[in-house]
Amino acid sequence: MVLSINYIYEDLEINYNMLVSQFDKSLFKLYNNIFGRRLKVIFNFLLILFIMTTNICSQIPLIFTSKRLKFEKVNKDHKFHLSKILSNEKVQEAYNTGDKESFTNIESQFSIIEAQWQKYGYGLYILFNNETFDFIGFAGYHTVTIDKEGNVDCFNNNKSNDLELYIILMPQYWRQGYGFEAVSKLCEIAFKHSSFTSIIAYIEPKNYASIALIEKFNCKKEKKVIYNNKPHILYRIYKS
Repeated sequence: MVLSINYIYEDLEINYNMLVSQFDKSLFKLYNNIFGRRLKVIFNFLLILFIMTTNICSQIPLIFTSKRLKFEKVNKDHKFHLSKILSNEKVQEAYNTGDKESFTNIESQFSIIEAQWQKYGYGLYILFNNETFDFIGFAGYHTVTIDKEGNVDCFNNNKSNDLELYIILMPQYWRQGYGFEAVSKLCEIAFKHSSFTSIIAYIEPKNYASIALIEKFNCKKEKKVIYNNKPHILYRIYKS
């Protein structure tokens, strides 16, 4: 995904002025008198080129809130919470579509989370209750590629065709509206702060709770896909 030129141009002026403020004003004035507008044009071109080649979505915030939830970018301080949720038997039964060893490998999972953030500028958030600060779960975005045969590749950081929604909650918070609230906010943030016009979610056919949740949104049941050698249904949520 690449941000459009028109979408990011306003921010270039801000970045340019921030760069100017780091220089000695008198020295920069001398440079500006020599090069004039060319300096700004060159800077803007290089910044656009950097954003396009690195595929960064720098507009999505690192921290935001909904009515009951606080979303915070996952960092190394949250490894305990990641271990807590992935080792929960009910969570494993509901969310794990692969082998248990890979699912519960905290270091491997955290490396994937870090790589996603570093490559694209968006990724997984930890969820806390706004008032009690209780740990609720994790939710966020992941880039995925789906080939012509319908195979899902969510670990290839060299390709980016779709933005996937990901959510995993502690069992004691299931069926309390947290899933709907989290997905609603994530869609709002993505559509407001990026150039994506749709978001996908792939769900196992018997995961009726997740299907019921996703069908509450402006989505389309698109096709069958394969993830971890298991059939899933691909849903696409569209920007309203």
